[in-house]
Amino acid sequence: MPHDHRCDDSAAPDPRPPDEPLGGLTIAPTQPRRGLVLVRLIGEVDMLTAPRFGDVVQDALAAVATERDHGVDPAHDGPADEDPRPLVVCDLSGVTFFGASGLDVVASAQQTADEYDVRLVVVAGHRTVLRPFRLVALDRRVLLTATHPAIGRHVTAGTAW
Repeated sequence: MPHDHRCDDSAAPDPRPPDEPLGGLTIAPTQPRRGLVLVRLIGEVDMLTAPRFGDVVQDALAAVATERDHGVDPAHDGPADEDPRPLVVCDLSGVTFFGASGLDVVASAQQTADEYDVRLVVVAGHRTVLRPFRLVALDRRVLLTATHPAIGRHVTAGTAW
């Protein structure tokens, strides 16, 4: 196999195109409004991709907590009785495989969310994601829902699992 010899000691370019997902997972964090970060995942969450998922979720939790702590008042568009705490929504509706490493990421994220006093919601409306949560009883610690208003679908009261 030929070696990439460079005179300037620079690293060889990454052979993947920049838009190709790493290990079959695309992660797209967005901030539709202050106090809310939406993290959409498409593909497989396994031991190769889970660390990146974890980094993105931890960054999102820290970002909304920092906004709040620095006096940036999130726009509260919901009903008066809705929880005004900052929110991170992980949309796993596009996930095709969800392994134990993903469960570890979500469990750690829930612990961080509790420490930061931030709400964490996981959108998981299909068996591929729900079954692992239920097998380890993580569905009792993390708010799972079939849909969420942050991703453009209305949730009625009591739809959380």
